[in-house]
Amino acid sequence: GVPLIYNDCAGGRDADVGRILFDKIRAEPGRARPKKIPRSVNLVGFPEGEALGELVALLERSGLTVNAAVMPAMTPEQARGLDAAQAQIFMPNAAYAKVYKEIFSALPVLGHTFEPPYGMEGTRLWLRSVAGLFKLEAAAEKAFAAEFAPWSGHWDALRRRALALKFAFVVDRAELPR
Repeated sequence: GVPLIYNDCAGGRDADVGRILFDKIRAEPGRARPKKIPRSVNLVGFPEGEALGELVALLERSGLTVNAAVMPAMTPEQARGLDAAQAQIFMPNAAYAKVYKEIFSALPVLGHTFEPPYGMEGTRLWLRSVAGLFKLEAAAEKAFAAEFAPWSGHWDALRRRALALKFAFVVDRAELPR
């Protein structure tokens, strides 16, 4: 009674086990689509860790709900509930592009990719972009300002110090474009 997935890379019959399991979950008999959660998003491809928790907290303080944060891992429960979100936010990642297209584009949830939330200004713009999908830009700006306020003096001092530094990179010609 247990499904068998045969994987033979050497014979050219390799199976995408994650895709097979995802498709089986999505095709479960009697499976009903979950009810949409107002102002909700799925975060797709954002690395797990402290930074993800910080992004989720900023989104929630902006008036949004994070339905799921998936990739590189996804539980069966998360797979069953992805449809409940109103938007999917993809972390730009060329290594995940095929999965984004094959798995997530098939879902009845609009997908969006914004510049990644790197650095203070990048995070502020990313938060504003995601909140903007729901006309919550002002709430996002307020949430970001409240989070950043305790750090602004220290940040400005470090920024002034960094501006005084000069950097040089030694690379060969092939690496120069990077």
